Amino acid sequence: MFMKNWCPYSQRAEATIKNLVDRYEKVDLANMDEGQPSGPDVQEYLFQKTKQSTVPNIFIKQQHIGGNDKLQALVANKTINEYLERL
Repeated sequence: MFMKNWCPYSQRAEATIKNLVDRYEKVDLANMDEGQPSGPDVQEYLFQKTKQSTVPNIFIKQQHIGGNDKLQALVANKTINEYLERL
């Protein structure tokens, strides 16, 4: 999950993911370490790949899921397990 720690949608997505899986990776675009690409550069790259300009930008097994709204919809209609079973 690519996110920004101050974003309420990122926070909600992270809370949902924590309830679904034991282990996940997140990249906080607001707090990139020195020597890494900048957050805006990563976000621009993600836009080029996914056509999504907002965070969170969620992937499961390298498959782009979308943002928080899409994640919440997958959980609500119980289709998230189809994605998680591939883990």
